[in-house]
Amino acid sequence: MLPKFNALEDKLIADMYLSGDSSVLIATKFDVSPKTITSSLRRSGVVIRSPKIYSSDGERAKAWGAKNRPRQQETNLKNRLRRLASGCCKSCRNVRMLNSANYCRYHWFVEMTGTAIGSYRKENAARLIALFEQQEGKCAYTGVELVPGVNASLDHIFPVSRFRHIAKHIDNLEWVCLSVNYMKRDRTRDEFLEACRLITSRAATPLGLLDREFTPMESAAIKSLVEVGIKSDHFDRF
Repeated sequence: MLPKFNALEDKLIADMYLSGDSSVLIATKFDVSPKTITSSLRRSGVVIRSPKIYSSDGERAKAWGAKNRPRQQETNLKNRLRRLASGCCKSCRNVRMLNSANYCRYHWFVEMTGTAIGSYRKENAARLIALFEQQEGKCAYTGVELVPGVNASLDHIFPVSRFRHIAKHIDNLEWVCLSVNYMKRDRTRDEFLEACRLITSRAATPLGLLDREFTPMESAAIKSLVEVGIKSDHFDRF
């Protein structure tokens, strides 16, 4: 036998239903079955709305998302903040990387994938992880060791600003160090290497930059550039 509400409760339920709440939502608030709410509405003389008929499952899912997405987003935000507060990755329960404020190693790669090509699909992240391992975790230009969360970055071989038709092609990506990525900017690989050759081929510069002592990191970078085809008499001392 279904539980009955008193007249005041019946009126409250009728007001909620007429304001747009569904019988299922009202039933959740009163911790009863939807059938009980329907019985209460009929006692109040309220005309029960017929359920909406959807033409396809896609339309049904879209309607559900429009109604429930804000609540789902709020729940997701709370879960992420709770995971971060406990020292976990923002997207899962794994421990965060030492060099990342938000992600574990795997989700750092996923985030980098999404930033580079606009897709967070796991298979794309797996391909970029494989590319990182294929490059032995080293910059494609200088050979400097890449550390995720520190100096590792993805570069578009053909820059997005000039080659928008291949902006989202994963084969247009390679792992480089941040300093190289900043210097390369909107150049292609060949244009960047040519710019490096012009810089290193100068016999002297107004600031005398090529005559000063280089730091160990600069020396390693210059050696790597020489190995990929940049020749200059200035680097004989290395």
